[in-house]
Amino acid sequence: MVNVVLYIVVSIIPPYSSHIIPYSPLGSMPPLSTSLREEGAAIVAFKLVQGGVFMEDGIKNLLMNLGDGHTHTHIHTRSKHLIIPGARRISDNLSDLRAQVAANHRGVQLMGGLVQEYGWGVVRAYMHHLQDCAEKSVREMLR
Repeated sequence: MVNVVLYIVVSIIPPYSSHIIPYSPLGSMPPLSTSLREEGAAIVAFKLVQGGVFMEDGIKNLLMNLGDGHTHTHIHTRSKHLIIPGARRISDNLSDLRAQVAANHRGVQLMGGLVQEYGWGVVRAYMHHLQDCAEKSVREMLR
């Protein structure tokens, strides 16, 4: 029997998650941002699930401190000094992350079912076909 390992990678905090942007008054991306930190939580890497356990305390700490180990972030610009607190609605962030982890888990189950039903060769061929179609579409759009 051959075991197939699939790596499914997702971006866990999409750019439209306005509640991780701590100081924009309307909760949207600030138009005058000059650094990534001003766009929201800049987390280089964090293992959200370890051994099947959602690492809630760790992600809470990162979101409360915006990943820098401080309660507030100070940003100096030419015209102002901003003191930026952590994410505003951490409970919403945690709910979003749990939903994304659950969706990812379901995706893994469904991919396993496809491999079991059709075989790895067929699934891999379709995956390559989808990648080729996506590449072609993007290239055509960029012309």
